[in-house]
Amino acid sequence: MHIHNHFKEEKTNITSLKSSYDLMMLELYYAGIILIMLGILIIVIGMILTILRGGGSVEGGGVVLIGPIPIIIGTSSRIIKAMIIVTVIMMICVIAFTILWARTW
Repeated sequence: MHIHNHFKEEKTNITSLKSSYDLMMLELYYAGIILIMLGILIIVIGMILTILRGGGSVEGGGVVLIGPIPIIIGTSSRIIKAMIIVTVIMMICVIAFTILWARTW
C-alpha cells in the first residue's frame, strides 16, 4: 500500500504541472490575440486620423529578414534609420528569447 500511495502522489503532481502549463499557454494565446487586435485598432485609428486631417504626406518603410540578413526599405532616410533601429532591437529580442528558451531545456 505504501508504494501505491507514492505513485498516486506523483501522478497528481504531474497532473497539476500539466494543468498549470496549459493555463500558461492559454494565457499566452489570449495575450497574442489581444496584441493582434490592438495592432489592428492602432492602424485603423491612424487611417481615420489621416483622413480627418485632410491627407498629408505619408511615409513608410519595412524590413524583410532572410536568415540573418535584413533588407530594409523606406520612403526617406529618416524612415530607413528608424527601420534600422527597429531591426536591431528585434534581432536583440530574438537572440535573448532564444537564449532564455534554450536555458529552459
